[in-house]
Amino acid sequence: MTSDTGGTAPTYVLALIPPQDISERVLQYQLQYTRPSMEPHITIKFKAGLTPDLDWLPRVQALCAATAPFQVQLSGVRTFGPRVLFWDVVSPGARTLHLHTLLAVGHPPQPQFFEGEAYQMHLTLLYSPTSRQIQEASELFQQAEFTARFLRLAIKKSHGKYETVQDLPFLDQTSTAKTPD
Repeated sequence: MTSDTGGTAPTYVLALIPPQDISERVLQYQLQYTRPSMEPHITIKFKAGLTPDLDWLPRVQALCAATAPFQVQLSGVRTFGPRVLFWDVVSPGARTLHLHTLLAVGHPPQPQFFEGEAYQMHLTLLYSPTSRQIQEASELFQQAEFTARFLRLAIKKSHGKYETVQDLPFLDQTSTAKTPD
């Protein structure tokens, strides 16, 4: 696979993508203030260990193929200090997928990327929000829910935007599966 990453090692991300109605609502809000580098998403694994040789990809594909779809609840806005405004995520299935993905990739958790015990599920709304933006988001983004059915692999391109490499589908619902704890 060739990449257009400006001569540097590619940066990959594995993420859950909300359904179109939720994504459009988030994107419409974001575009009032910024041009996001990636579609609305919930990061499951970022960067560390996602090597350019994609040696880890078959293991992550197998993990996804054995994972039953699971519920994701979006439960109001929060912030990481003054830096990040996000929609809080509650999902035991997503947390389990994160931990299993770390094992599948075969790279120890990176606390600086909020992996492992430091993992905080979230859907970023804005960076460096104003108090008005936080109040506005609090009114717009309260409760929502969706079923996660795939994991998206995306790569950061030289222009700074992430592009989809492929979607890794979860277990076919017509099959029997163990739901993540």
